[in-house]
Amino acid sequence: MQIERYIAHDGKNIEYLKYEHNNGDNCKKIVLLHGMFESIELYTDFAQYFFYAGYDVYIPEYRGNGKLREKEYTDFGEDRIDGILEDLNIFIHDIFANVNYRDIILIGQGIGALLVMYLSINNKFKNIILSSMFMESRIVLNMNLAIAKIENKFNKAESKLNSYYKLNFNKITNDPSVIKKLKENKEYNRLASPKYYIDIFRLLKYIKKNMKKIREDINILMVYGGSDEDINNEKLKKYLTTINNKLRDIKILKNEKGRKNNLLEINKKQVYNKIENWLKNIKWG
Repeated sequence: MQIERYIAHDGKNIEYLKYEHNNGDNCKKIVLLHGMFESIELYTDFAQYFFYAGYDVYIPEYRGNGKLREKEYTDFGEDRIDGILEDLNIFIHDIFANVNYRDIILIGQGIGALLVMYLSINNKFKNIILSSMFMESRIVLNMNLAIAKIENKFNKAESKLNSYYKLNFNKITNDPSVIKKLKENKEYNRLASPKYYIDIFRLLKYIKKNMKKIREDINILMVYGGSDEDINNEKLKKYLTTINNKLRDIKILKNEKGRKNNLLEINKKQVYNKIENWLKNIKWG
């Protein structure tokens, strides 16, 4: 493992984890984008698993998360979510300048799944994995966006939406070691400003409007936990109706024992194994 840095859109150095084999661009590449209030350090087990399975693995940090968190009520920084999206485009196009899109696997957890969808709408990525992606209805989305905008107008430091989205740590995973880490480290304080939620809901609205623009023959794996109160099989199928065609290969992976984040679950090795098997069986060309 190496901790590397890339130069972001404003010249800032942003850390990312790199697990890379010494054979140039011959390996398939996995880029993992983590979820709300998380950090790259939470995913070393994930990276090690897929590194030893033969993949190069990269996990970039983004502003307002991990060591880049600067405030109690976090946001995405001065340039908001637009800066994050620009950073990720720079990261991918700089690090993988000589790599074909079909050899890059994008994996997103939570808001990371939204970021993956944005990147897939605006690029020709062939293989993506979406874990516990936000799927708010238009009514809930517009209502919460309006709340956050009113709070921001009145310069509120903390959003009332934290009461819904911050989640009890026990709802995130069954793994006591992960729960202990989340509770003890201030980096994982699950509180955000109104700007944070405005940015997330703006991104979600964009994705809902443009999701048909992903490539016609994309491979998608949707991962969710059986104990996740916000997602179920029927909801996923309904959400995917607008992009489900004869060419797009869309599969759903339910982790019966899982909660909100199945990449950090107590049975995560089983989840990783199922993801690995999916990768072995998809059409790469």
